[in-house]
Amino acid sequence: MFKAFFLATFAAILQVTDGLYFYLDNKSPRCFTETLDSHMLWAVQVWMPDLAEINDYRETDGLVDLFIDVVITELKTEQEVLKDSFESEGSVAFTASQDGGVYRVCFSRSSDKVLTDEDKLDELIRVDFDLEVEQYFEDKKINRDTVVQREHVTDLNEKLKRLKDDIDRINNAFDVEKENEGVIRQMAESNQGRILWLSVIQIAVLCVIGAWEVYYLKNFFISKKIV
Repeated sequence: MFKAFFLATFAAILQVTDGLYFYLDNKSPRCFTETLDSHMLWAVQVWMPDLAEINDYRETDGLVDLFIDVVITELKTEQEVLKDSFESEGSVAFTASQDGGVYRVCFSRSSDKVLTDEDKLDELIRVDFDLEVEQYFEDKKINRDTVVQREHVTDLNEKLKRLKDDIDRINNAFDVEKENEGVIRQMAESNQGRILWLSVIQIAVLCVIGAWEVYYLKNFFISKKIV
């Protein structure tokens, strides 16, 4: 009875405070349970504000660094779902199974050895934490009727494929047009060269004919003694 009253009081105190925290000793882990429905997301965030500084003292004392292990277990099967370790802060998250169930998160120390000094700074480690439960469809206000279905994705892929084929055809048409323009430009440049040479030849012929006519007329006038 007293234990139940103590747990209820402790839970009430945690709810009115700005954040949840507890002190973790080197003897036993601290665990919390949560009942999750189908596909619920459970996110756990942890902060250890003093652990990095404590590890500096532990290194000086010849001890290994201390980490906080976070383990999430499904109670029905006792199957370990997720495990991670953190020194200063971190977060883990997972999605419940199709059937849901009761899950437990436990916080423990990676080593049970403590400092030998009188202060015993690592005898109790403060762990600040936050547990968030989110339901994808209800809490996130996602309409299941508007969720993209597989056939919609398939139809969209077909449309994208046809669009890509159309773009490829347009690019090919542009390439052909570019090649045709190149051929036409070469023909125009070649014709311009031919016309230039033809004009030069015509001018040369006219000059020759003019010179011949002048020569002929001069001789004609001399023979007729006109000049």
